[in-house]
Amino acid sequence: MTEIIETHRLRREYGTLVAVDAADLRVESGQVVGLIGPNGAGKTTLLRMLATLLRPTDGDVRIAGYDARTEFLQIRRHLGFMPDFFNLYSDLTLRETLGFFADAYGVERHTIPKRIDETLHTVDLHAKGHELVRNLSRGMTQRLGLGTLLVRDPRVLLLDEPASGLDPLARMQLRDILRKLRNEGRTVVVSSHILPELEGFCTDMIVMDRGQIMASGSVEDIARKLKSGRTFVIGVKGSAEAAKAILEQSTELLVEAKADTELLVEVAESEFDESELVQILVQAGVRITKFCEQRHGIEDIFMMISGQNSQRTGTSREEGVL
Repeated sequence: MTEIIETHRLRREYGTLVAVDAADLRVESGQVVGLIGPNGAGKTTLLRMLATLLRPTDGDVRIAGYDARTEFLQIRRHLGFMPDFFNLYSDLTLRETLGFFADAYGVERHTIPKRIDETLHTVDLHAKGHELVRNLSRGMTQRLGLGTLLVRDPRVLLLDEPASGLDPLARMQLRDILRKLRNEGRTVVVSSHILPELEGFCTDMIVMDRGQIMASGSVEDIARKLKSGRTFVIGVKGSAEAAKAILEQSTELLVEAKADTELLVEVAESEFDESELVQILVQAGVRITKFCEQRHGIEDIFMMISGQNSQRTGTSREEGVL
């Protein structure tokens, strides 16, 4: 895979406020990246710089091999940006809206009708093609907004808080569309502070806080780096407390009785592997009913990083940047 988004020491200042500070990014073609962080972390500022709508104070951006400072028009041919708030012409139909955007972005005219049909099916609005925009629900409007990008077939999609203000059903529909885009091999960077919205379709994640990129990579890789080890879930036949005592007697591992019949065991990378843990328990006569590594979700990662950052700064998280 090749890198389609690259930044080096990217920085944006608003007077004395540093909104993005020394951001280094590498996003490969075909990745779907969740950009997460609290309100005011700098996510929108970062996305607007990637979209060539905001000039960096310092640092470099390259999209699809083009330099954002000097080749921004070429970048815009390959990129679609959907802000958290956008306006559409309310007196146009959905087909007219998509046709307008396709024409404005230079899609070959003889291909536009086919592109409109394909886009309406992708965003699940094919039955609404002749409806007026003013009659759409909030969720449908968000999907149409995404459609105005897809109708010109961009290689890279930047989506800023696309699930904001949507009800649970509309969020599920939006997640389904993003899964389709992932399966098509598109490169997508999607920001959100509603962390469960990103579960299930992101291949990687970027965590921002106070203008800085705190971590990037796959969820599991980041979790292992933060925890410097692995956590195993062990189900036992009988008392978890008794099994906990056996492990604590034989090792210096951190063991927690999660439930009456389950243990959580934290293991540093240099310590015991799975077979040694099983061997200790089996030799002590403990019957094992379950053994697996605990998988960390996006919320788990964010809370780990937030906790570490709060301890370092000793400040509250209410202050922030764009």
